[in-house]
Amino acid sequence: GEDNNTQILGSKWITSITPFLLVKLDSISTVNFVVIKKISRTQTASLKDLKIYGGLNQNCRHELLHSGLRSDEKPETFSLRTKATDDILIPIQYLKIAPANLRPIPANGHYSWNLEFYGRKDQAHIHSVMSSYDKYRENVVARLCLKHFKQVNLTEAYKALSLSKPDILLEHPLISSLFSSLVEKQEINVQECEKVLDAASANGFFKGYVSDISDNPYCPHWKIIPKQKNSPGMRGGHQMCIDE
Repeated sequence: GEDNNTQILGSKWITSITPFLLVKLDSISTVNFVVIKKISRTQTASLKDLKIYGGLNQNCRHELLHSGLRSDEKPETFSLRTKATDDILIPIQYLKIAPANLRPIPANGHYSWNLEFYGRKDQAHIHSVMSSYDKYRENVVARLCLKHFKQVNLTEAYKALSLSKPDILLEHPLISSLFSSLVEKQEINVQECEKVLDAASANGFFKGYVSDISDNPYCPHWKIIPKQKNSPGMRGGHQMCIDE
């Protein structure tokens, strides 16, 4: 509502039918944080686990926040995720506030009397953001196409798209080399594969796995399985049994 008075119950957002609230901004912006003000009421059905999504359309594909509201009347301020990658800002036209867990909505609904979003919408800033974001989306689509072409062995399509998009790196060159040695070549060259794995180890590719193994070492436990009446013979495990 427009009335900045938490005592007036008619001046609030109420969602009791749809499990989310969709907000459309006046213009495309970059949003840095949100202030949520709650009504002055002792029995407020606060969202203890909520998410805020944002994007250029109503799909709101980017998750900007995962948090919750306290069960009190004090306003709360939340910083929102602003970047799709390290250097690509997310342009926002629509914002969706939704419970993270779709529990039954109380009879009196979920209440928050006012939502305030803060960010930037000046034309020069948004023009720069949209230019970078459009290129980012184009690269994401191209990378997904490259991945699909490689999975279904469309070699010519993969090579053509790779040549037209030389700045897109689908995977580390060592992974490409291993894929070539194991899949693309008619005969597997074991020595080449071993060299690739050695290079991957030297580049620290396995550090995370080795660290996990060091912290939680794998230890097999062997035990004798008692022989059952209908179990196969000692060399019968390879035989196929057909029940007619």
